[in-house]
Amino acid sequence: MRTVLRTGFGITYFPSPYAAGNLNHLNVPFTISQNVQHQTNPLDMSVVRTIDNPFPAIVPVKPQTTAELNAANPRVIGHGYSNETAYAEQWHLGIERQLFSTLLVEAEYVGSAGKHLTLCYNPNEIQPGPGSNQSRRLLQPVSNLSNMLQCDPRNRSTFHGGTLKVQQRFSGGLQFLVSYTYGKSLDYGGAAASGGGAVGNGQTVTNMDAWHGPSGYDVRHRGVVSYVYQLPFGQGRRWMSDAGGILEGIVGGWQLSGITTMTTGRPFTVLLQSGVNNSAPSWPNRTGPGTLDNPSVDMWFNPADFVAPPPNTYGDSGRGILYAPGHINFDTSLSKRFTIAGRTNLEFRWDAFNLFNHPAFGFPNANIGNGSVGRITTTIADNRSMQFALKLNF
Repeated sequence: MRTVLRTGFGITYFPSPYAAGNLNHLNVPFTISQNVQHQTNPLDMSVVRTIDNPFPAIVPVKPQTTAELNAANPRVIGHGYSNETAYAEQWHLGIERQLFSTLLVEAEYVGSAGKHLTLCYNPNEIQPGPGSNQSRRLLQPVSNLSNMLQCDPRNRSTFHGGTLKVQQRFSGGLQFLVSYTYGKSLDYGGAAASGGGAVGNGQTVTNMDAWHGPSGYDVRHRGVVSYVYQLPFGQGRRWMSDAGGILEGIVGGWQLSGITTMTTGRPFTVLLQSGVNNSAPSWPNRTGPGTLDNPSVDMWFNPADFVAPPPNTYGDSGRGILYAPGHINFDTSLSKRFTIAGRTNLEFRWDAFNLFNHPAFGFPNANIGNGSVGRITTTIADNRSMQFALKLNF
């Protein structure tokens, strides 16, 4: 028997073209373009793009003054000047223990932290209150700009997880690996590329500290079992070892293998179907936990625990506070090799994916005030599928 202690620390840098922004002024470079809308079923066929000219000529928008910029109202994408580099730190501490000649147990803590990650948001957000939308935008000099996107490396993330593994090396016709992970990933907004799953960004850019919550990919519990098992029938096996001829060809030499995955769901944010902040961001107030003792696809969470706040006030419900359903999946394979002559053999294989056809349900309707709130109508994994194969080895 032996015990091994492992530990480590590392830093990974990710080049990023973005940098921290400033909501108080427009001291940032911008990309400006016009929004071009193409009809799905146009009545005028002259506007349809053709293969010989699939992309129309770019029409530059070059406003010289603030007034011209307001009048053009283009889509504006900006980033800060300071070009901070995104990076990640990783550390781990683990211990391994060999219990028997073929059995190994491992316990490990894994942590990581991401710094200066890219976060995109609207710096010209509308604020709650009476009056026109233009009068309540954060950047009043360009109050008519309704489509602005600022991408800065101001996001950061943390992950802490514990893993327990049990590994059986191949012995007696069996090998397996059982792994369980409890983890927690937090950040301040959705990734620029993925959008943050069903979590996204926080309620308002005026209080970005309140955006802290589960990452869109956060999964608290995950267990995986992988195995290879030679069925104990036929020559050289535990039972029917003296079988021969046709009987050996039928029952001998079969091997079962597979991967079973068990995971809890990912987080989602509860929203309002109709806002109460006069076109400004509007989330509900949370009056209870929001969970149900016996949730179902028809009612996954309790909408009665969320109410609209008073008009022109931000709600206190947080980002990513509830979780969607988890999933159990069995991928299985059954195979057998038939000897033809010498080293030549024919391998038969049957593979089944999602063997028991367990549905992997998606996110519920999370819009308070919607007639289908709490109901799940989508799935996020394929139904059962099977395949058969023959392979000649020589």
